[in-house]
Amino acid sequence: MDEEQLTMMEAQVDMVDLLAKYPNTAMPVVSMCFKIILDCYVKMLGEADTAKLLEHSISSVLQGNHTHDSPKIPKRLLN
Repeated sequence: MDEEQLTMMEAQVDMVDLLAKYPNTAMPVVSMCFKIILDCYVKMLGEADTAKLLEHSISSVLQGNHTHDSPKIPKRLLN
């Protein structure tokens, strides 16, 4: 696994840890995170390209690429 992949996996673990920190308010926390991330995409890509990204995201979800039965992270990659 290269450095970029490791960084991405660590960021994912950090985000899940953040959600686990507030278990009784998971939906509002996820909604807030989504809004912040969406705002960042609009700032970096602009509205038109962000809309294209969201269209691609919808297709990806409908194709089943984001099932909650994702593979487990190897223990050696966890902090």
